[in-house]
Amino acid sequence: MHDLGKLWIPRDVLLKCGSLDEDEWRIMRGHAVFGYARLRHFCRLAAEMALSHHENFDGTGYPHALAGEEIPLSGRMVRLCDVYDALRAARSYKMAMTHEEAVEIILQGDERIRPEMFDPELLCLFALHHREFEAAFDR
Repeated sequence: MHDLGKLWIPRDVLLKCGSLDEDEWRIMRGHAVFGYARLRHFCRLAAEMALSHHENFDGTGYPHALAGEEIPLSGRMVRLCDVYDALRAARSYKMAMTHEEAVEIILQGDERIRPEMFDPELLCLFALHHREFEAAFDR
């Protein structure tokens, strides 16, 4: 449900194989607000997750650049799960990663993902229980 707003993103942007330009990124970032707008009348929790699942704990996310506990716990949780899923899944523009590669990137960072993006308590829980993520993904 967190990505429901992608239904309102133009297909040429959503399915683009190459890098998105600045205008395309602006359009893509709108999916969080689109999802919230569609879900808010049906389920407050789902709407909250849709709106906040791209907010980063360090304040660098979108759509509102919230930081720390300004971000609902549900959004902080979905953020971590969504990044894990995105790393593990093959996309038109990238190959799938192994569980071990995804865990290392989430915990150590790379050129796009930094541990500071995530709630430190959730990151600690992820480090302790990452095999459960692997099992759920592989089901």
